[in-house]
Amino acid sequence: MSTLSRKLVQTDDADGARRLTYWCQGCDEVHGVIVQGGKPGQSWGWDGNVEKPVFTPSVLYRRQMWTPPVTPENIEQWRAAPWEQVQKEHICHTFIGCNGAQPGEVIFLGDCTHALAGTVQPLLDLPAYWLDIK
Repeated sequence: MSTLSRKLVQTDDADGARRLTYWCQGCDEVHGVIVQGGKPGQSWGWDGNVEKPVFTPSVLYRRQMWTPPVTPENIEQWRAAPWEQVQKEHICHTFIGCNGAQPGEVIFLGDCTHALAGTVQPLLDLPAYWLDIK
C-alpha cells in the first residue's frame, strides 16, 4: 500500500492490478477502483490527479447488508435481546469528477440507498488510519 495523497491510496492486487482506494462518505467506508491491469470491463479510467481525481465511467457498488445493523455501539443491547434482521441491498452509485461532477467532486446518483443520494459532495480525505503519511 502506498499513499498517493490524503484522498487516494494505491494497492497492487495479487494478480497485478493497480487499485486506488478512496473514502465514500455516503457509505462511511472505503471504496476502490482498478485503474490498471484489470480484467476487460472491470477497470476505470483515471486522469492521474491524486488531489482531485476523475474516474470514468460511474462507480457502482452493490452489496447485501443486514438491517437494522449490529454495531460496536449497540452490540451489548443486541446480545441481551437480539432483534430480527433482514438483508437489504445497499447501492452506492457515483460520478467522481465526470458527467457533471467537477474534478475531486462526487455526485451521488439517485439510485443510492444511503442518505447522500441525489447530492453533490467534495471527495473527502481518507481517515488517518488508512494513510501511511508520517
